[in-house]
Amino acid sequence: MDVNEVRVSTDKDFEHFHSLVNNDDGWTNSYNKNNLIVKTRWTDESRIKLIKVSYPMENVTLETLYDALHDPEYRKVWDKDMANSYDICKLNDNNVIGWYAAKMPPPLKFRDWCLLRTWKKTDKEFMIFNHSVEHNAVPVRKNYVRSISYLTGYYGKKLDKNTTQMIFLTQTDPKGKLPKWFVNFLSTSMAPRIMKKLYKTTLGYEKWHKKSGAAHKPWLEPEHNKLPLLDRKDIPSCNSNDDDGFEMIDEDIDETNAEMEEKISNGSDE
Repeated sequence: MDVNEVRVSTDKDFEHFHSLVNNDDGWTNSYNKNNLIVKTRWTDESRIKLIKVSYPMENVTLETLYDALHDPEYRKVWDKDMANSYDICKLNDNNVIGWYAAKMPPPLKFRDWCLLRTWKKTDKEFMIFNHSVEHNAVPVRKNYVRSISYLTGYYGKKLDKNTTQMIFLTQTDPKGKLPKWFVNFLSTSMAPRIMKKLYKTTLGYEKWHKKSGAAHKPWLEPEHNKLPLLDRKDIPSCNSNDDDGFEMIDEDIDETNAEMEEKISNGSDE
């Protein structure tokens, strides 16, 4: 789906995501160590690279990984970059619009996203992915820079009873006036750390969940999803794919490293 497109995901959308995570044609290897692999590629949609990170998670079942990624209460425990997050409404039980805000180190402004998230699970694999949309409940805020997720998601595949292949895919533009070379370099270099954090996070989920006493998992039990249905009047009438709806903010970053920009543009990640 395109940015700002608000609709229920179709089989074609899931097939597209499945192809991106499982097909390596056109990707450039950026990192490969201890079975943790990072690949990148350019697309026509954004100045920011599409990044794919894969890792076989031992002692992690498909079900545990799926729950750990979905559980909003657990995210408050492990996601130290999160400033705030909540769901707004649903299109159906597997398509939800929500808001997420991330902390940033000074002098950068906090970032936020309004996202349409969708998911699908079978006994052998699952897909969870999102893209940016607009909703009147979360207009652009003064103290945040509204960022864009072109496509961000997780893919899990059961390798055996206690090992799950995890693939994280993202193409996210933090906007503002952060330079292309800086964003691409930072995103690619941080990718292994993000995957390692997700692995550690998942290993701790079952113990945390037992202590939490949570009775329900709405992502598995739709009857416990109490979000209101989407009111189409809350979706701004402008439905274009350009960046006019996203504010450009000045930030105190020196973005004149032409040598680094050239290296990253040529796929030479360091």
